Amino acid sequence: MKLTCRVVGTIASFFLCFFLSKRAEAQLSFDPQHSFFIEIPFDTSGVFEGQEKPFGGISAITYSGHENDYYLLSDGLPARYYTFTIDPIKGQRIVYKDVHYLAESQIRGEGMALAGSKMFISDERDIDNVEKTLVWQTDASGKLQNIKDLPAKYYGEMYDNSGFEGLTISPDHKKLFLAMERALPTSGCRSILPILEYSLRDHSTKTYWYQMQWDTKGNGISSLVALSDYELLVIERDYLKAEDRNEVNIYKITLIEPSKNNDSDCPQSGDPVLVPEKIFSFTQDLKLGGQPYKVNNIEGATFTPDGQYLLLVSDNNFGNKGNGTPTQLVALKVAKL
Repeated sequence: MKLTCRVVGTIASFFLCFFLSKRAEAQLSFDPQHSFFIEIPFDTSGVFEGQEKPFGGISAITYSGHENDYYLLSDGLPARYYTFTIDPIKGQRIVYKDVHYLAESQIRGEGMALAGSKMFISDERDIDNVEKTLVWQTDASGKLQNIKDLPAKYYGEMYDNSGFEGLTISPDHKKLFLAMERALPTSGCRSILPILEYSLRDHSTKTYWYQMQWDTKGNGISSLVALSDYELLVIERDYLKAEDRNEVNIYKITLIEPSKNNDSDCPQSGDPVLVPEKIFSFTQDLKLGGQPYKVNNIEGATFTPDGQYLLLVSDNNFGNKGNGTPTQLVALKVAKL
């Protein structure tokens, strides 16, 4: 299989592309024994430079492209993202840096991805008393503009807080992949979700159909991570209220043949449905680095630039209404291939 990568800006970009390509050619797995997690307390007032609002509601994490800096996107208002530094190899300690407030202050951020100097953000918000999903990208001046040439149905009504949740850029920086958290209200196939491939060159869209693997009403896709130009990691996440626990699984998919009809809400005759391969499960008896770990509401994921760790972050819903729930940062060690 041929993999293409484009080196943009930094040596780190080269190594990230190299490691992702190598992983895409082999079986990907993670080593819990050499993994770890960090809990960021709910009360971090004043920790980030320029912080004016409470820290929390983290819905996405992405590598900044510079040294060991990462961005954490919040779904709170006003719209903002945080910068922090961590080097999982040298130390398991977060260095808090600063907070950036977006000019489009009403964005309810859910997904975030970078392609060189361009930033992409998915947005779930109430517009005229209707829940809708939007996608933004920065223009040449750095100003955020709506992407308006996705299939029209995705700009219409959606289920509450269930729009474009997964967002990732292909390593060659030519494609933006987007995943709906749950099916559209009009969909007749609630367990099969669309994953879109949006060309950043000609603005065309391809649709792939993804079969959900955890069959519960509240399950959804919470994050996407590109392994190559045609292979993705998909994170499914659900909260099981009766058991008071989160079910989180990581799957791998290969995009081979798109749907023949981008206008349909479900696969049509002859359309393939992706069959995911489970590569990691956050089981109830899981230990990371020898420490018992109870998974929280995982919503974001990104690889470190050297490809040695997959970083995941949880959304604490701003403390879960007084429960003081922390934000979790999980570092899964990529096993040797």
